[in-house]
Amino acid sequence: MTHSENLIRQLLTQICDGEIDADSAARRILGIEHPPTGLAPPPPITARRSFASSDSPTFPATSGSPPTIASLIRAYGLPPPEIERDWQSQIAAFESEWLRLHGSPLPPIDCEDWFVDPSNRLSPRQAWEPLQTRPLEPPPAASLEPESEARHELDSNAPARPATLSAPTSARRAEVAKRQRTGRPTKLAMSLAAGLVLALCFGGWYGLSKQAPPDRNATTSTHAKGLSGPNTQAPPARAPSVAARRSPIPANSDPIDELTPQLLINPAAAVELPSEGLVGAAASPDLSRPAAFSASEIGLALINPSPEPSSAAEPMPDDADDPTVDSDWPADQQREARSANPEIAVTLPPPPAIGRDAEPFTLILWSPQQVTWEYPVATPIQLLASDDRSWRLVDQTNQVDLATLSSTDDGLLFTWAETAAGNPRAAQVAAGRFRLTRADGRLDDLLLRPLLRSDPLRFDFTQADSRVSWQLHGPPIFDSPICAIEVESPDSVVTEWIQQPDPEQVRRGFSILQWALSDSELPAIRCRLESRVGTRWSLRFRYAVRIDERSSWQAFSDRSLNTSLEQVTATLNLALTEQSHVSRQYSAASVSVRRQLKPSKDLLDQRVSLLQETMQQIRKLQTLAAGVAESRLNLSLSTAWPDFRQTLFETPVQP
Repeated sequence: MTHSENLIRQLLTQICDGEIDADSAARRILGIEHPPTGLAPPPPITARRSFASSDSPTFPATSGSPPTIASLIRAYGLPPPEIERDWQSQIAAFESEWLRLHGSPLPPIDCEDWFVDPSNRLSPRQAWEPLQTRPLEPPPAASLEPESEARHELDSNAPARPATLSAPTSARRAEVAKRQRTGRPTKLAMSLAAGLVLALCFGGWYGLSKQAPPDRNATTSTHAKGLSGPNTQAPPARAPSVAARRSPIPANSDPIDELTPQLLINPAAAVELPSEGLVGAAASPDLSRPAAFSASEIGLALINPSPEPSSAAEPMPDDADDPTVDSDWPADQQREARSANPEIAVTLPPPPAIGRDAEPFTLILWSPQQVTWEYPVATPIQLLASDDRSWRLVDQTNQVDLATLSSTDDGLLFTWAETAAGNPRAAQVAAGRFRLTRADGRLDDLLLRPLLRSDPLRFDFTQADSRVSWQLHGPPIFDSPICAIEVESPDSVVTEWIQQPDPEQVRRGFSILQWALSDSELPAIRCRLESRVGTRWSLRFRYAVRIDERSSWQAFSDRSLNTSLEQVTATLNLALTEQSHVSRQYSAASVSVRRQLKPSKDLLDQRVSLLQETMQQIRKLQTLAAGVAESRLNLSLSTAWPDFRQTLFETPVQP
């Protein structure tokens, strides 16, 4: 590489870094001494102005105007990152000056309204409105460079843009005199050298633009907001607005949205969940806090968390015989229970209403020789013989008849007494049994309520809070009842009792059951099972789920699972698309731009990773829920007699 090529490359780098302008580079190539200038400050704003498009009647476009940002993009593609940062710094300075003078943010800008001179200085297309409070003061003549002023002039009716601040007046005049002595050949050579430098700049710019991914959906004006710098605020409604003209982008050119990739990275917005579908979905965290994430922040907030399983049971109504009166329990799903031993048990009819006679009820179809009355515990109800073929059930606390038994040729008849109406002792008769003696001396026991069986019960996640019940056709269980609750689960699911059911807490009790996959402790599903036994057996199921160790227990149902799966899937797809887009920008960026992009890129990568972990946990939860749905709940309710245990209700165990 020759010395001239090295010099040109060095000058190009200095131009991109803003150390010198194109004129100074040209002078250095030609050997003309001229001190390099720094970045030009933004134009001082001494009057209120509004931006207008090139087709504005106030300022018609002139053929001698510099090219706009939009026209350069269309002609050469995306600029190098160094030029882009220089543009942003200039617009940011212009914005600060505008805000200082006007007290309002800079209106949204259009890349068609910003010109780029050969020195990479930006100038806005301006429409001036003189202030009413004070006249415009022309800038001092000593602070303007004539040639630079002519270069920056955008319109014959617009005031000149101040040039870069220069050396003292005497040195400037000496420089002007030196330029005049140089003559037209020197100026021509300088113009050619400056043209060469700019051509090399735009050539490198155009080559770099081929590496950027195209985006045909973006427009020039869309990205114009990004050029105004990171601190740009939305203008108030009364602020001057940019004209709505849009220049068509050729099909084979890259959109201007690719100009500032670091401004496109917004992982918080990229993975922000929609407001519908989830209750209490957490807002996306701020970029300044990249480490504090959890599954619930990503969007797995299903429903408000259920109370901790160790908390005390909720208040139960005083009337345990009728649990349906409890208003906080969900709607009852009544299930049928069928008699399983009609040959050894009967179901007594209810006592008659007050003022009505009871009909005789046939207990058996043969006539016993002797009848005795037994009860599992001590009771004031006694069976007294009236004669050889009739007996009376009497409440000895007040000597009131409850029922009569009559042995006939057609069988043994049971009839409620008129005084049994409204007597609470009458409901306790069904808890006893009659021991019958046949003519040959054999004994038969006749239970007054049968064994009830129901279809197998499975765990159903249709609702997070549900209830089922069975009619027991008998009075409440007294003294020695046993309530058994067992669970059968497939091999893929591990079942654990967090709170074992107490078999002696029959009237009111609760237990807590937990399931997890055999190869993973989380996710886990819990069920708080509340039981009440009276004339009905009611079970309440409340399901909760925990995704990982960072999340809390939350109410669980099929609907919440499906909603979370859909929203996390959509959020993950959006985040993956953004991650791919940012990765391409990061790969094509320079080292300095990569340093700026890396924090946001790392944050986006972290969120994508967390979303993927959450998605994996939700998939596991689906598998776990399917396994739990195959589990069976085996129920049994019994009471103890001195010689055997009477089963009152059961769900049969399948072989």
